[in-house]
Amino acid sequence: EILRGDCVMAAADDLIDEVGGPMWESAAFDALVDTAREEMPALASRLLRTASEIHVTAERVRSTLRRMTAPTLADGVADARRHLDRLVYPGFVTATGRERLGDVLRYVRAIEFRVDRMPDETSRDRSRMAEILPLERRYARLLDSLPVDRRTPEFVGLGWTLEELRVSLFAQTLGAARGASTVKVARAL
Repeated sequence: EILRGDCVMAAADDLIDEVGGPMWESAAFDALVDTAREEMPALASRLLRTASEIHVTAERVRSTLRRMTAPTLADGVADARRHLDRLVYPGFVTATGRERLGDVLRYVRAIEFRVDRMPDETSRDRSRMAEILPLERRYARLLDSLPVDRRTPEFVGLGWTLEELRVSLFAQTLGAARGASTVKVARAL
């Protein structure tokens, strides 16, 4: 039920954004309501299909992570869990938006790919964490230091580039959508 409501909210946000924001004049508001009646059910349904797939995959990964108790895997498991929690949480569909939802599905699949290989590639996983974690910490510090109104689309995009870098490092066969590299991200930061 929470996921369905999240998808309806995301669909509403998307439709409101398409018309240029909230409507304050009666005729424009009525037109928005008519558009919402026509388009929202199909849009919310599409979002729910993708969000459900994300949720099912995330739960499968969480289940696998709970069973990974070997001390040598602890750091990788903790990182994968934090990463998953950063992507999939109550309200993630609305927070992510329609345009990025397919990317989130790919990111969650990349976490699953990583977790499946982690027991056999522990040192390699650790090495990749050593590349990404300092960059993510720098980005988080910058994000925390900026007021919300100063977070430009380019700056927010850098966060998504970090997600692409994780795909590139941990699950390259799934394909990173953009050419992300540690050097490019470090330079951008």
